Amino acid sequence: MQPNVYEIQAMDFFKSGNSFTGSRNGLRYKVEPWQKEEGEKCFLVTLWPEPLCFEKTPDHQKETAVFPFTAEGREQVIGYLAENDAAQIWQQLALRKPAPEAADDPPFELETPEN
Repeated sequence: MQPNVYEIQAMDFFKSGNSFTGSRNGLRYKVEPWQKEEGEKCFLVTLWPEPLCFEKTPDHQKETAVFPFTAEGREQVIGYLAENDAAQIWQQLALRKPAPEAADDPPFELETPEN
């Protein structure tokens, strides 16, 4: 087992509402505090492939996960980053294609047969 190379900020950093971003081996990531609709606070982790920044990367190339907003949840985030780095998920994300448009909303005008 390889040593953990991921370090993220301490809980106080996130309790202040700050987001943390980083990158390693082609994998970019963002860790941020997030409030679920039910009011529960958690960590929202987003992964995406290099070279683009978060805002310029298409949504279909991003992967998100949610973890408890606790010290244990912070450790789970670190493990999640290490797992996805080892699996080289960034290569899979870079190859993702956008989802096809809904069948009821075709990208062209349908011709209606005349009676």
